[in-house]
Amino acid sequence: KKFAYNVGLDIDVFDKCVQNEKHKQKVLNNYRYGQSIGINATPTFLIIDKEGNVQAIRGAQPYSVFDQVLNENLITNNT
Repeated sequence: KKFAYNVGLDIDVFDKCVQNEKHKQKVLNNYRYGQSIGINATPTFLIIDKEGNVQAIRGAQPYSVFDQVLNENLITNNT
């Protein structure tokens, strides 16, 4: 709720949305799926190469981390 307030959301609308639970099951399903594939941090980015190999980048990372992972995947997949 504090985050909603800090980003300027209408708190009454926010509270009604949360209490409604319309999307609760979908959120829980996505959460469980993420856990089942090893996602345990926010944000998590999955880099999937053309062979289906997955490399995760977890947490807030600088551009250099993404650059390195993407370039490694490009080099590996172009050989």
